[in-house]
Amino acid sequence: MIKDFSITETTVSWMQSDKLNKVEKHKIDDAKYFKNEKLIIVFYYDKNDMLPCMIGYNVDGTERFYFKSKDEFGVDSFANKSRMDIPVVGLMKEGDVYTDYYFEVDPKDGSLDRYGRAY
Repeated sequence: MIKDFSITETTVSWMQSDKLNKVEKHKIDDAKYFKNEKLIIVFYYDKNDMLPCMIGYNVDGTERFYFKSKDEFGVDSFANKSRMDIPVVGLMKEGDVYTDYYFEVDPKDGSLDRYGRAY
C-alpha cells in the first residue's frame, strides 16, 4: 500500500513502508498507481525527444519495465476503457497514416496487447 502519491511536471513521488520513493524526469505527462498490480506507471518525455516513454515501477521504487515510443509504434496516454485493467492509448503507423488504438498493458513486463481502435 502506498500513500501520499504526488505528480508534478518533473517528479512523481510516493511513500511506501515509511520510505519516500521519487522518480525525476525531464517532463512528466501523467502517472497512475494501480493498487491491484502494485504498480506505478509514468508517461514522460526525455529531454530533446518528442516521443513519449512509459515506465513501470514497483511500489518499492524499483523499475519493473520500460517502453520507448518509436516513429512507427508508440504509447501516448492512459485511457478510460472498461474491461481492461490498465488501458492506454497508443498509435501505429499504417502506411503513411497514424492510427490510434487502445492497448492493455501487461503489468508483469509492460508488453502491449492491442484491443481496438480509439476514435
